[in-house]
Amino acid sequence: MSDETVRLECPRCRLLMRPEEYESHQVLFCSTCWGYWLTAETLQAILDDHRYHFSDSERKTILTLMQRVGDVDRGNESEAISCPECGKPLTRKKWLEGCPVEVDQCPDHGVWLDPGEIKELQIFAESQSK
Repeated sequence: MSDETVRLECPRCRLLMRPEEYESHQVLFCSTCWGYWLTAETLQAILDDHRYHFSDSERKTILTLMQRVGDVDRGNESEAISCPECGKPLTRKKWLEGCPVEVDQCPDHGVWLDPGEIKELQIFAESQSK
């Protein structure tokens, strides 16, 4: 991520996000709401990289919760938010086919992941690769 992206505001909290490394990839993290801003390519790289594995109990718990929740409203995640880079509304979409998790995406700049979504996507991707 360039120095310009370091000063972006969280689309939920409107507070500055900070650069962090998540599983060897550069992302922006909001320490207030625990969301992540990252490029689509970075998200896909994280999902494709299976170096980090979840325990069987973590995987089972998350997959069970994902099946129960499905497309149910997840609180503030239903509120429209804007891209922290261009200000255009983010589009809600399923990132992985068959996965109930929806992410907020700007087709030009990146993906917003609300708390827990990155791990849910990783566990779903990991379960599909077996």
